[in-house]
Amino acid sequence: MVALIILGGIPSLFLNRLGSRVLHTFAVRRTPDDRRRGYLYQVLTRKEEAHEVRAFDSSEHLRHEHDRLFDERIADLRGTVRRRMLYGTINGVIAAAVTVGSVVLLFVFVRIGRISLSDAAVAIAAVVLLAGRIRGLIGSTGSLYEGALFLEDFTDFVAVERYTSKPNAASESLEPTARRGFERIDLQGVGFTYPSRSEPSLIDINLSLEHGEVIALVGENGSGKTTLTKLLAGLYRPSEGVIYWDGEDTAEIELAHLREQVAVIFQDYARYFLSAHENIAISRMSDMSDREGVRRAAQRAGADPYLTELPQGYDSLLGPSFAGGSDLSTGQWQRIALARAYFRDSPVLILDEPTAALDPRGEYEIFQQVRRLAQGHTVVLVSHRFSSVRAADRILVLDGGRIVEEGDHEALIARNGLYAELFQLQAEGYRAANS
Repeated sequence: MVALIILGGIPSLFLNRLGSRVLHTFAVRRTPDDRRRGYLYQVLTRKEEAHEVRAFDSSEHLRHEHDRLFDERIADLRGTVRRRMLYGTINGVIAAAVTVGSVVLLFVFVRIGRISLSDAAVAIAAVVLLAGRIRGLIGSTGSLYEGALFLEDFTDFVAVERYTSKPNAASESLEPTARRGFERIDLQGVGFTYPSRSEPSLIDINLSLEHGEVIALVGENGSGKTTLTKLLAGLYRPSEGVIYWDGEDTAEIELAHLREQVAVIFQDYARYFLSAHENIAISRMSDMSDREGVRRAAQRAGADPYLTELPQGYDSLLGPSFAGGSDLSTGQWQRIALARAYFRDSPVLILDEPTAALDPRGEYEIFQQVRRLAQGHTVVLVSHRFSSVRAADRILVLDGGRIVEEGDHEALIARNGLYAELFQLQAEGYRAANS
């Protein structure tokens, strides 16, 4: 009897596994479209895209695409549920057949006199109890198997090789503060290719940065400027070549320690819907309570006048997503991002188009500060405005992922190369506007 009940549970175990695989396959199959649908929901509901969606009257198309993906998910889900219900029904029929068959067999034993009626009654109770326990065990095993399928996806994801390398023992023993400051950064034969692309974004970059220099990166879109700054910031490891900080290979330095030395503000800077104080102090979490330091950083970035005028000053919530939040203009948000970089106070300051949203006066003030910052920091500046980079100690011109020209403004103009050509094109625009 025990063997019969256990053998009857084997098909149930198999059917539970099939049901779990059906659900897992559904989740994997629908994930790309679910992510796309989630993105369309954000586009249709967020403030950042609202003005363009209205201006182009694209909401109907976007809503139609969102609803189409949702309808496809529901149709797919119906099919998945039907298959799981089918497996569950077959499972129930098998379990019922095993239990009924066991009871019938006991009655047969009673009729032929193999067991007594009282023994049969006890056996029936035992059969029902054992069958229930086995069904519970099979159900728990099925749930464990189903969870293991999704857990395997997670472990495969976190096992993906990262752009990191294990630091050596000397680097590992150093505290982040022990690495503050440097005298020289050298890039030797550095190249980088994004995983999603076959063509390299940087090719054979050889460059040295001295402490206290202001370096400007210029070039047309796609020339590799931002990628180079990300390598310097420790956000990526080079695909080829080596980056040295004072002669030490950065591949042997813990990334957290390397990033401690860099303050970087990209052109697509973040806007945190937190308090003004948190928006600035988030760049140096260990000093979150340093209110005076936060205010000094805001003053240097020109953000202090309008932050102090907010209802709760630096404790005012920024952004329109929460009740009571104060929205800012694009230029004001950019000054917040600059203040964030100033507050971090790292030896290397990387500014990628730091004044794109500022008016001419604000741009002039920021670049005057850049020169003052260079007294204690190395500044790497990316800009398409050639009037902004003229005061740099060195200007690097990138084209096709390579450094094709290097020098100060006067030397590059005299060279009459790509820099001179781009400078003249921009200057012609100003002359045409004034004529």
